[in-house]
Amino acid sequence: MAAISTANVKQWLEQSDIDYFTHFVKAWIPFNAWYRHAYDTVEQERDVLEAIKTDGNKIRTRFMAKLEGTDPDYEEIRNHIAALHRRLSTDPLRIERSAGF
Repeated sequence: MAAISTANVKQWLEQSDIDYFTHFVKAWIPFNAWYRHAYDTVEQERDVLEAIKTDGNKIRTRFMAKLEGTDPDYEEIRNHIAALHRRLSTDPLRIERSAGF
């Protein structure tokens, strides 16, 4: 049997970590482009986000229909949210702080 390389194990463990920041950025960039186009007269980002929460825009309307059950695909999104809730309840995200923080 081959000897296990601790460096190799460490490298695989590091690669198995989920990079949440990259996923967030990949979702934020198109969202940012959309709202910059849809709300081009609003200058402050906070004001745009507040407008999105209350405005009857297509994205919000479709998402709310999915949550409220008036969209044909509502069951799928509700199942995904429920699964996420169960996963977070059983295995909450932990923030690991390095020595510099």
